[in-house]
Amino acid sequence: LRNPIAAIAWTARALVKRGGLDERQVEAVDRIAAVARRMERLVGDLLDFARARQAGGIPLTPERADVEAVCARALREHLELPAPRVRFTRSGPADGLWDPARLEQVVATLVATALERAPEGTAVEVDAAGSDDALVLTVRDRGPPIPAEAAASLFDPFRRGDRGGGAGLGLHVASEIVRAHGGDVRVTSDPAGGACFTVRLPRSGAAGGPQGTGSAAARP
Repeated sequence: LRNPIAAIAWTARALVKRGGLDERQVEAVDRIAAVARRMERLVGDLLDFARARQAGGIPLTPERADVEAVCARALREHLELPAPRVRFTRSGPADGLWDPARLEQVVATLVATALERAPEGTAVEVDAAGSDDALVLTVRDRGPPIPAEAAASLFDPFRRGDRGGGAGLGLHVASEIVRAHGGDVRVTSDPAGGACFTVRLPRSGAAGGPQGTGSAAARP
């Protein structure tokens, strides 16, 4: 699936780069590119789900990484908007031994989920707080509270809740990535403050595995 999707995305980029398109054609090509990106994410989630369940966990490539740089990449498209809907703050030590690409995936997934829930005109708040031994990353929206029964299964595979769309794997894959790093992720919710995703990661990062990779044990 990745090869034909890549061909679609490459063709869309080539059409835009060549120019000469009218407004309606540009809009059509943009829609094609957006769909291709969604398909790429879906295929990636399905592969990660298979790895977590059948290959002993999601592989990691830990290296010294800075969470502020990771969040900057994950949030770039949101922070560059004329009226940004995401606010990022950081305090304490920002570096740790993590897989930066996988951590970026976690941040992007949690923020995308929060943005779907956040009321129009409100911002999603992302905060990274480092201590001597851990990093606590929170993603908070101002949306309606999540019912307790829904929160209990929010990270289960193929659970889409009331959001619709997708395969319901993004949050599950994000939780498996966090577990592979030796951390944990949870969600809390209240009527006044919306929902808050909290990720706790040890700054020492994932346990080393073969060829410097770490993995999370598959759930039963």
